[in-house]
Amino acid sequence: MRAIYFDCFSGISGDMILGTLFDLGLDIKQLLQKLDFIGSKEFKLQVTTVSRAGITARKANVIIKENHATPVCLPEIRKKIAKSRLSPRTQAISIRIFDRIAKAEAKIHNLPQEKVHFHELGAVDAMVDVCGAVAGMEILGVEKVYVSEIPVSKGKIVFSHGTFPIPAPATLELLEGFELVNSDARFELVTPTGAAILTTLAETRNPAFPEMKLIRTGYGAGLLDPKGHPNVLRGIMGETTGKEGTADKVWLMETNLDDATGEEIGYLAGELFNAGALDAWTEHIYMKKNRPAFKVSALARHENAAKVEECFFLKSTTLGIRKTLVERVKLERKIERVDVSGKKMRLKTGEYVTRNGRKSKKSKLEYDDWAH
Repeated sequence: MRAIYFDCFSGISGDMILGTLFDLGLDIKQLLQKLDFIGSKEFKLQVTTVSRAGITARKANVIIKENHATPVCLPEIRKKIAKSRLSPRTQAISIRIFDRIAKAEAKIHNLPQEKVHFHELGAVDAMVDVCGAVAGMEILGVEKVYVSEIPVSKGKIVFSHGTFPIPAPATLELLEGFELVNSDARFELVTPTGAAILTTLAETRNPAFPEMKLIRTGYGAGLLDPKGHPNVLRGIMGETTGKEGTADKVWLMETNLDDATGEEIGYLAGELFNAGALDAWTEHIYMKKNRPAFKVSALARHENAAKVEECFFLKSTTLGIRKTLVERVKLERKIERVDVSGKKMRLKTGEYVTRNGRKSKKSKLEYDDWAH
């Protein structure tokens, strides 16, 4: 399984994540095709090679046209992403990242989540960073993300609301549950957008380096170039060894609904993904009095189980759900890009090794690449 370990020794920001992905081999033309829903007239993505304290890195610059820098609310961003040609998984993860940013800001400023404006970076800049990072990892075939310890710097930063201590209050909200270490830097090392992206994508909160076969190392540059401080994010991409993680336990949650329409069931499935479900699906069933109904099921890791459970109760008519802790066994998988009639497509391959050593492989082209 392809994974990236983000070594955050100098912090995290959206542009540092994008720069790291470009240095790891992400093609800018492929990414821009995924981001066409934002509108090429609204922004320009520029990637350059720079040096930070002697380390060569890629710098991603999102250049926004002034007339497109107006702030927008969370519902507008959700609608725009939902109407895009991004894959369903990329859409769901991107929306979840924006939801987490809005939730953190809403808590700090005592506002309804839906009223939070993305005004500091501009909504276009934020969408390029967030959707670009998630889509970029999909293009690179990355299925698992690890994050190192995260450094906390000192000083103050000026926002539209006033002067705040570093890290910004919303940033700390987004870093809950992750391991922090002290830094003597006097500038902002971790931005809310960067924190939201990596802490949402990370499958583990253990900062230990994972066992992997190294493929490539990349560096994404931050905006500042302080003397003697390599202001870069390091991404280490490889194939995990399979010595761990082939089997794990997840929560299976189910409910039967005989009073919901097809539109409501479709909406619920999307919201379960947004809440952190690994998978969600529906089945046609018959309930008491021979009523046609739906069984809605979802899988969730332990850390997301409470949010998924809450989603069932808030976003559907159910009065109760069933929960079972189940074990799943996953084949070791890898994704490579192959040429099919002149078009680069992702080929996913899973391998199973029997107890007597016989190998069995299963390969399939990604449907989204065919469709788009």
